[in-house]
Amino acid sequence: ILGSTGRNFGAGMSGGLAFVLDSDDMFASRANPEMIDLESLDDEDSAWLRTTLEVHVAETGSAVAAALLSDWQRALGSIIKVMPKEYKRVLLAERDALAAGTDPIEAVMASSKA
Repeated sequence: ILGSTGRNFGAGMSGGLAFVLDSDDMFASRANPEMIDLESLDDEDSAWLRTTLEVHVAETGSAVAAALLSDWQRALGSIIKVMPKEYKRVLLAERDALAAGTDPIEAVMASSKA
């Protein structure tokens, strides 16, 4: 999201990710902390987002995306990863099951009962 957001962002968000440009340092006050966690980008997020913005600029000519790409390291400090708490729980249960050699579907289902 390269523009402004409204209040209660993430209410009802149970899956997927969002990356939000927080150009005014106010996004946290507009987010719903009951449903989502706000996280920093990791290297994988950064690489994916950069490629996505490059495609966005090529296809739309977005001045905002082009400006972010022109000073990428600085831009990274203004982008927030939005992770739904339920989605994170599922991903962690799946990861842990795979690491333990157990059925990830059973692990995900069991974690939903917790």
